Amino acid sequence: MYKLDLLPAELKTGAAELCSMLEIPISDGGIPITAKHGDMSIEKGANSVEITYGTKPQFFRMLSMLTGKIEGKYCENPRQTMLCYMADQSRNAVMNTDTAKRMIRYLAALGFDSLMLYTEDTYEVKGQPYFGYMRGRWTESELIELVEYGEMFGIELIPCIQTLAHLARMMRWKCYKDIIDCNDILLAGDEKTYAFIEETFKTCAKCFKSRRINIGLDEAHMLGLGKYLDKNGYHNRSDIMLAHLKKVCEIAEKYDFHPMMWSDMFFRIAFGTYYVKTGEITKDVIDKVPQNLTLIYWDYYTPDKEMFSHMVKCHKSFNNPVAFAGGCHKWGGFIANNMVTYELESMHIDECMKEGLTQIIATGWGDDGAEAAHFSIAPGLAVYAEKCYKGNFDREWFDKRFENIFKIPMKPFEIMDAVDCPPGFKKAETGRRTYFHKSMVYFDVLTGLLNKHIKRDEAQKFYADMAQALEPYCDNKNFGYIVEVARSVAGLLSYKATIPHDLRTAYDKKDKNTLAALAQKDIPSLIEAADKLLKAVEAQWRRESRAFGLEVQQLRIGGMKQRLNGVIDVIIAYCDGTIDKIDELEEQVLWYDCRTEDGDDLTPERGTGYSGWRSSSTVNII
Repeated sequence: MYKLDLLPAELKTGAAELCSMLEIPISDGGIPITAKHGDMSIEKGANSVEITYGTKPQFFRMLSMLTGKIEGKYCENPRQTMLCYMADQSRNAVMNTDTAKRMIRYLAALGFDSLMLYTEDTYEVKGQPYFGYMRGRWTESELIELVEYGEMFGIELIPCIQTLAHLARMMRWKCYKDIIDCNDILLAGDEKTYAFIEETFKTCAKCFKSRRINIGLDEAHMLGLGKYLDKNGYHNRSDIMLAHLKKVCEIAEKYDFHPMMWSDMFFRIAFGTYYVKTGEITKDVIDKVPQNLTLIYWDYYTPDKEMFSHMVKCHKSFNNPVAFAGGCHKWGGFIANNMVTYELESMHIDECMKEGLTQIIATGWGDDGAEAAHFSIAPGLAVYAEKCYKGNFDREWFDKRFENIFKIPMKPFEIMDAVDCPPGFKKAETGRRTYFHKSMVYFDVLTGLLNKHIKRDEAQKFYADMAQALEPYCDNKNFGYIVEVARSVAGLLSYKATIPHDLRTAYDKKDKNTLAALAQKDIPSLIEAADKLLKAVEAQWRRESRAFGLEVQQLRIGGMKQRLNGVIDVIIAYCDGTIDKIDELEEQVLWYDCRTEDGDDLTPERGTGYSGWRSSSTVNII
């Protein structure tokens, strides 16, 4: 038992909140915890605990060490000057306030000092009723509440918005037609555009105490090629980008913000691509970049140290501060891949530290609907923290530390991580994730688009065994609901591994008895498995997120269930002679990645996993 009475007032409330979550027992008669400023450490004696800290996040990380076995004095030497988590709030699954506060507490336990909420249109802007309409946007009062909650733990809430591209959801509303260039890109150079951007800065200035702001500006590939081209004629993308950036930075300065931006557009303009092993950004571009701007080198994929090192050096050649953003790999599927994070980002962070890049951001994107839970990347967050604070560590340390904080073993996360590599699949290149499981969930059993990529018997056993192995962890009080989604995915895939093959084999043999059995027994079992998955996804969503966006999962999985009912009808019609053929089964199945020869390597090329729902479920127009 411990007591908190002797802690400074600025730490006491946060310490009580964290101890409650981490199950650190507190009592008026317990061992007193004291705190003082100095080099980061925790010292536990027979009747005392003393924490020495330089910043609030350091204090709370040391406090969390009481979940493990601390004897004597334990010290750490943090290598970072910033450790931030960026949570995607724009691909559906906007966190509810309780989840956001829970995330802050876990970040505090790990030693993070900041949190970005990535909001394209999912924050309230007064006078803009269609901005974030029906998207679960954060209100001004909610953001202010969250900022104040973060302050208890020394966690800075940093606004993370878009001021050029990635605004497709906003642009569906015709009231914004005057400021659209093309696709999801704002019309650069137009005063109406900058009036709108200024309104977003007003909101951020009102809601956030941080004077740092992420202004986006990434992946504006078609910049200047829509309405801008019609109005102004052709201009070099670099010139448009730099002029727009200058204007946005002036607005930021007006509200006393120090902006940061994703850096890829400078590289795309210079090289036609982002990641390069050779070449430099020209001096005339470097000199035009506002010097009060922090560049964020984002890299979620590069396993090549030489390329990574060159990219870091290219960023350092700018006259600007540089931060690094890596990935907590949760985007593109129902299940995160924390081992990719462990392997890849450990190297990235070490290389950054060697080069003096000490501002570190972990990103948790939610592409194509944000199926994966917000906390599915808990091990990934722990990787960032341990690499920054401890440097080198072994798996035994990491696994114990993770379980002490999150109250669930690493084992189920390791089991889940294998979901994209059924037998026959070679291990994907470090950093490259196909999210094949999502493609399998949604590919159509009748067209069988992925049949050639799936070894029937081995895959069936693999996924059935996975579902069984995950079962003991589904009752975990903290994160059992995440494991339940993974178990439901594996259970569904054990059927998807066999039914498409069996339908085609029976049809080719004109075996109507087998086809009838598939329609009467196997496919109904698959529908039941899909219903279990939907219920698990709904439970996870309602626990962590606002309602908006859940309808997408219900439409997708519900649509799949209805399609399976339609497949049953077609098979029965063929078996009873109502129709004389099944068109989908008349078509030859081809390799989904367009390879021309059969081979043992079933791993799709990167980009061939087609994890997006549209491309996985059908090749026709949705």
